[in-house]
Amino acid sequence: MKNLLRLLLIMVLAMSVLISACGEDDDDDNGNTDPPINPENFDYFFSLFGIGEGEKAEYGIIVEAYEGADITSVTLSIDGIDVPIEYFWGVWMGFAELDPGEIYALNLAINSTSYNFNLQLPIYPQIDWPAEFDPTQSYNLSWVLNPNINSNIQELVGTSWYYDEDLEEYIIVDDKYVFLDPGVRSYTLAANWLSVQEEYDLVLAETNWVISGALLAVASEVSIASYGQDIRQTEAVTHKYLNHLKQSLK
Repeated sequence: MKNLLRLLLIMVLAMSVLISACGEDDDDDNGNTDPPINPENFDYFFSLFGIGEGEKAEYGIIVEAYEGADITSVTLSIDGIDVPIEYFWGVWMGFAELDPGEIYALNLAINSTSYNFNLQLPIYPQIDWPAEFDPTQSYNLSWVLNPNINSNIQELVGTSWYYDEDLEEYIIVDDKYVFLDPGVRSYTLAANWLSVQEEYDLVLAETNWVISGALLAVASEVSIASYGQDIRQTEAVTHKYLNHLKQSLK
């Protein structure tokens, strides 16, 4: 149960790095850019998030109500091909195999209201995370995008946690982020950016976004590193879990 709770928290973090920060005026570390969008201005949120690598990568899809009415039905087509979207665990979700960096034409209908838009998928950031993480030390991070196509938003997120045995849940102590210029490929993570806790997660996210009426649509690729008492290959576990979830939706 403890590992499952952590996995679900990581999934939520990976899918919401943009939304969690967009309501703020500034980031936590004086980054070069601030988020250009505020989700409070939109009724619905559509997200494509990469869960695999390669020429034909797998993407998870989430459709959520933000300020709009509750969602009762969702249909989606990508480049004219229907993509099943189902209600599962309180969320409208689905999966699709797509090409990173490509621009896709999407037709999304929420409660019979159609949203038509083009969305370019970002490139997965290939970053060499440190093998071990000590929050009292600084780290020079560098990464590449292959091909080198800038996303609209490039964001570094850091969280620190501890597990409460009595509550049987993770308690987030630090939840920090910095928006970077989309063209940079390195960043120095300052010492003491995160406080000393049991466990840590670092996320580098590449995100593109478009607006269609009352809908905010985003596409994200994230690289995640986890450290601490439950250290493991988080991305591999998340991918395996989402594949299992995909099978259950068929």
